Amino acid sequence: MAETQDPLRFEILGPLRAFQGSHELALGPGKQRAVLAVLLINANRPVPTSRLVDAVWEDDPPQNGPNVVQKYVAGLRRLLEPDRSPRSPGRMLTLTGAGYLLRVAPGHLDLDWFHEQVRRARSLRTGGKFAEAAATLRQALALWRGEALSDLAGIMFDTTRERLRETRVAALSEWADMELGLGRHVQLVPELVRLVADFPLREELRYLLILAMYRSGRQAEALAAYREARTLLNDEFGIEPGERLQALHQGILRGDPSLLGTSHPAGQSDSPPVAVGGPVQTVADQPSVAASESSSTPNPTPVPGSNLVLVPTPWPAPAPQSRPATTWGVWLARVVGVLIPLASFGLFTWAVVAYLAGRRNSWRLGVAAGGYLALLGVMCAAVPMIDADGDAFRTADAVLLFAMFLSMFGGAVHVAVLDPGRPD
Repeated sequence: MAETQDPLRFEILGPLRAFQGSHELALGPGKQRAVLAVLLINANRPVPTSRLVDAVWEDDPPQNGPNVVQKYVAGLRRLLEPDRSPRSPGRMLTLTGAGYLLRVAPGHLDLDWFHEQVRRARSLRTGGKFAEAAATLRQALALWRGEALSDLAGIMFDTTRERLRETRVAALSEWADMELGLGRHVQLVPELVRLVADFPLREELRYLLILAMYRSGRQAEALAAYREARTLLNDEFGIEPGERLQALHQGILRGDPSLLGTSHPAGQSDSPPVAVGGPVQTVADQPSVAASESSSTPNPTPVPGSNLVLVPTPWPAPAPQSRPATTWGVWLARVVGVLIPLASFGLFTWAVVAYLAGRRNSWRLGVAAGGYLALLGVMCAAVPMIDADGDAFRTADAVLLFAMFLSMFGGAVHVAVLDPGRPD
């Protein structure tokens, strides 16, 4: 009996990825990946076939677009629901009257989890739990592995990337503002310098950087950062900085004491750096902060030789060493694959390996299929040279037997050793 499979998990905040439990799935050719990406962008909402064609093929659609989409949807169904009978309707990817609909469970798409964590952080901040709000927002930002859908090209994907980039920058600005409110301005400066370099036209990030520098006692550097922002805006666009940034500049020149602000009780000036650019984040090693965080926050792990701690994102990280459950159907397919080269005396070995190459999207298996096809050619060329009435064992006999042995037994062994749980 087949083992219960782990739920599927999808990631679009970076290159497109999908996981069955801890095992990353091979998503197939580029167009099939693009179809999946469009369905994930519209997860749990129907997408008309015409919209899928426009998004994936843009100005060069195939003549039979709906049929081509149906082919890629069939490939996705085999991938996402491998135990489903080919004649039974899909449970996860279905065709409705309004189009194709991909059902994704709550919390199993990283973008949805990001939005949920951002909403939770804002609620915590409203409730006065400032340290916990900052930690929650840090973990939400840790889900980003780069530009969203960075491995896919097209107008629709570019538009989605730009929209999500705006969402990410807004969350980054909100996180930095929370950290400033906790009195972590000294530790925040290096991260804000990096963020300003990544998003040079975002005045809100430059505002926070200049304010963090000023609160850290680096008034000259704060003024230099303002001049740099003003020069960039003047030279590139012929405009002056916004009123908020100009008011901050004037306040620094006047030595306005209100710019120093007041830290929330949980903030400490000696906390270590906080970074939001990668999958693992650093946070303050402070009892006051740790005590205020929710019990749902993962336990921190100390960094040897440092006072920093690493807090993993709540999004489950893949464990490459784990493999998905193997069902009886996979083993039956393997047995059939082994028997075909043996029963056909190696004549159809190339076809079996070519089929596996297509199913697994493996160029290595494709090369192997070409090798077995070449052996078939050698066998066909050697047959006419055999002297059926001769008593002597000729070279053609040896060539034919050797090629048949490699294709027959070598192909059977090749198929047998392929791991049913791996894409290649």
